[in-house]
Amino acid sequence: MGVRVLLVTTVIGSAFASAMTAFAADCAGSDQHSLNRCAEDEYRAADRSLNAQYKVTRKAMAAADPDAERLLIAAQRAWIGFRDAHCEASAHVNHGGSMEPLTRFGCLAEATAVRTEQLKQLAEDYGN
Repeated sequence: MGVRVLLVTTVIGSAFASAMTAFAADCAGSDQHSLNRCAEDEYRAADRSLNAQYKVTRKAMAAADPDAERLLIAAQRAWIGFRDAHCEASAHVNHGGSMEPLTRFGCLAEATAVRTEQLKQLAEDYGN
């Protein structure tokens, strides 16, 4: 189990580093408004990936065991609430400032990319 956790952590870290490198390249030298918009675009792209992976994972879990699908749905709903609250709290350090959206969307993109990797792992565990 320890090796598996290390592998998942490494994959997630690599995915996030790649995403942030692409973000930095796309948004380098921009004004704050453009950086905020770019961060939002990155989050929206991560969210689309998450939604596509969620469908794959849900289908794999439902095929294996209806209880597994039910547990996934409950976990995903709880995760969304956690992610949103966590990112609001993280962005609050810049409350009212021009960097608040950048901080919030950066957090949302990172958390969403991590969750997408977790969902991929679940799908693999259930044979997809």
